[in-house]
Parts: sequence; structure tokens; C-alpha cells
Amino acid sequence: MEKFILPEKWCIKVTKENSLIVGEVFGKIAEIYKDWTHNEVSFRSRPYLRSHNDYDDKYSNLEAHSSFSFSYPQGLELTTEQFIKYVLNKEQSIINDSDLENIYKKLLNMV
Repeated sequence: MEKFILPEKWCIKVTKENSLIVGEVFGKIAEIYKDWTHNEVSFRSRPYLRSHNDYDDKYSNLEAHSSFSFSYPQGLELTTEQFIKYVLNKEQSIINDSDLENIYKKLLNMV
């Protein structure tokens, strides 16, 4: 099995299920990214958050002034699992179905 290497440029499609997870990284750039799905207009038209903005600022640049959202994927599109493992540098714990169902219910009630 070939080892996955996070490319320099990547993106992730933000969903209601992963918005808070993605917000752990992008929420440091701007408050609005903490839960991108709550910004309904922008979220619907620009559901992808990417590693670099139009000025080639990296997502870790907390002084970036240009948006990291985009309407279509740019770079390698990461799965939520890849985002957790390679961007957040966390191992995803194994969650059973009933726990996952409770998490989804909590997320849906936040809307």
C-alpha cells in the first residue's frame, strides 16, 4: 500500500456533517468559517474550502485577507477522514453507529 502524502494544494467540500470539524482549522482564519454551513448563501454557492486562497496565502496564514472558499474543487479533494488525519493530524477514533447517529442529531439540532 502506497503512503498518502498531503499535497501542497488541496480542498474539502464542507457539509453539515463535517462543518465543525473543518472549522477547527479554518475558524482560526475567520469566525465565519467555524461553521461554514451557517452562512447559507455563501455555503451554497461556495461549498469548498481550500488550502490556498487567490493570493496563494496558505490556510495557516492567520493574516490572510482573501477568501478560502470556492465554488468548485481546487487541488486534491480530501475526504473528511483524510482531512482529520492529514490536516488536523488526528487519528479518527472508531465510532459505533448509535454514537454517530447521536452526533448527527446534535448537529442537525444546531441548525
